Amino acid sequence: MKNQRNAYSDFEQSIFFQVSLITKCIFHLASKNAESLNINLNPNQLHVLFTIYHNQGLSQQELAEIVERNKSSIQRTIQSFLKKNLIKLYKDKNDKRKNLIAITPAGEKISLAIKKVIHRTENDIKQILDIEQYEEYLTLSKALAERLNNKILN
Repeated sequence: MKNQRNAYSDFEQSIFFQVSLITKCIFHLASKNAESLNINLNPNQLHVLFTIYHNQGLSQQELAEIVERNKSSIQRTIQSFLKKNLIKLYKDKNDKRKNLIAITPAGEKISLAIKKVIHRTENDIKQILDIEQYEEYLTLSKALAERLNNKILN
C-alpha cells in the first residue's frame, strides 16, 4: 500500500498530471463563466465552432487537422451544428466534391459569446496570478508546446 501511495505521489508531481489538472480547472472555470450564456455546446464543440469562426471556408478535413480530431468525430459535430443552424456548407468552386464550412449569424453570435467567456476566464486567471507570473507561465507554456510539437513532428 505504501508503494502505491509513493507511485501516486510521484505521478502528482509530474508535469503530465499538473497540465491535466490545470486544463481541467480552466475548462471548469470557463464552463462556469459560460453558464449565464445558455450555450448548449460541450468544450470540444466550442473549440470547433470557434475554429470555424476564425477560419471561414475550411474543408472538413482541414478542420479535423486544425482541431486534431478524427474525421468521423468532426462529421458528427458538423451534423450537430447544421441542425442548430450554426454553420452552413457550400461547394468549393474548384472542387465540386468538396464541401466548405461557413459560420451562420447564429454561429457567429455564439462565437462572439465564446470569445467573451475566454476573456473572462483569462481575467479570472490573471487575478489568481500576478501579471508577471501570468506572463511567465504563458511564455513557458508556449515554449514547451512549441518544443513538444517539434519533437512530435521530427
